[in-house]
Amino acid sequence: MKAFLVGLLFLVLMFVLIVVMSGLFVLLSPFLLMIGIALRVILSIVVVIFAIWLLGKLIIYIWDSLRSKGSSKSGTDEISKR
Repeated sequence: MKAFLVGLLFLVLMFVLIVVMSGLFVLLSPFLLMIGIALRVILSIVVVIFAIWLLGKLIIYIWDSLRSKGSSKSGTDEISKR
């Protein structure tokens, strides 16, 4: 009889917990929706900023490599002229 009462008490407590949690979910769902939208906007902004930074790094890298090729060509031309 003791095991039956413990099992019944457990089932009742689980039912109460499910009802309370579902009620909280209904109450918190607009808040969770807003957090999801805000997180999506923030991540989009971060990705755009990262893409702009990466583009700038790529342009600087290409610019420096072209400058170093240009200076090395002029250096070899001066040596061949001598």
